[in-house]
Amino acid sequence: MRVLLALLALAGVAHADPDVDPNAQAAAGEANLESNGPRDGMTYSGALGGGMIISQGKSAPVPTLDLRLGHVATATTIVTLELVGGTYAHKVATMGSTHIDTQTSLLVGAQVYIAPSVWVRGAGGIGNERG
Repeated sequence: MRVLLALLALAGVAHADPDVDPNAQAAAGEANLESNGPRDGMTYSGALGGGMIISQGKSAPVPTLDLRLGHVATATTIVTLELVGGTYAHKVATMGSTHIDTQTSLLVGAQVYIAPSVWVRGAGGIGNERG
C-alpha cells in the first residue's frame, strides 16, 4: 500500500512539446503528396511547322519537325526533352545542282504554367548544321 501511495504522490500528467519543428511538419505534410493538378505522368507532343531563311535579299520556307517528351515534375512544371530538325533545299547557281542543308537540335528544358492555360517554356542544348 505504501508503494501505491508513493506512486500516486509522484505521478503526473504527460504533456507534449507545444513547439512543432517546422521542417518536420513540412516533411510530414509532403510525405504522401499526390498532385491534384490537371497534369500528371508523361507528356508527348509533336509539331510540324516552318521557318524562313532570308539570305542575299531572297527568302525561302524551311519545313521543321519538333518532337517533345516531357515529365510532370510539379503541378505547374513539366521537364522536357526535345528533338528539332529542319531541311532547306537550294541551288547555289540557277543551273547548279540542288544542295540540302539540314539542322538538328537536342534540347533539355522546362515548361512552367503561370495560369491554367498560359505557360512559358525555355530550353537549351546542342545543335548540328550540315549543308
